[in-house]
Amino acid sequence: MHERLRALVKLSEIDASGRALDLQLQEIPARVAESRGDLARLEGLLARERSDLAEAERLKKSHEDEIARHGESLGKSKAKAAKARNAREAEAVEREVDGARRSIKEREGERERLMAAMELQRKAFTEHEGEFERLRSMLSEDEAKAQVKIDALTIERDHVTRGRGEFVGLVDKPTVRRYEQLREKKGNAVVEIAAGSCVGCRMAIPPQMLLDLQREEQPDLAQCPHCRRFVFTKAMIED
Repeated sequence: MHERLRALVKLSEIDASGRALDLQLQEIPARVAESRGDLARLEGLLARERSDLAEAERLKKSHEDEIARHGESLGKSKAKAAKARNAREAEAVEREVDGARRSIKEREGERERLMAAMELQRKAFTEHEGEFERLRSMLSEDEAKAQVKIDALTIERDHVTRGRGEFVGLVDKPTVRRYEQLREKKGNAVVEIAAGSCVGCRMAIPPQMLLDLQREEQPDLAQCPHCRRFVFTKAMIED
């Protein structure tokens, strides 16, 4: 009697051992994937900073070109001042000279502020480059270690789940399907009754059901009336 129950209990024990290893096999790639994500985000930041620096260089070049143009204009205005024929022409040329000088001063000020900002950008970019290289090196090491660990856990899992198919074969297919459904939803599908309660949900088993189990008047696959897990007592699986 209770052959199916004994098979289910053994199946549950095997799956419990395999589940712990499965969690580790899921967590390790997840941690590596998180590190890859961190590296990708940092790489994206570097790309944006590189683009910002390139744009700043173009803007600086634009300022320098304008300074050069205003410098040429200033030179021409000074030459015109020497040829002014009257006070009106001299005043007009002086206004041109003052305008060119102001423009040069404004552009030089903008260029200086831009260069100061670029210096800070370059410093941040250099720091982020160093951090990126450190993270990339760490990720490479972590990936190698993770693969070694995954290989070891896979071998261990194959070992602890060996023989599972034999116990599955001792149980009818509808019960196996119900077992798998419970295992997926609740983690464990077969639990002991201890101190009159289901170990799975901690709810008390009805007294009449306990009595029937003790008298072996219940089916060999009894289920908790609260959580529907398969339940058993030690006496039911002892030879």
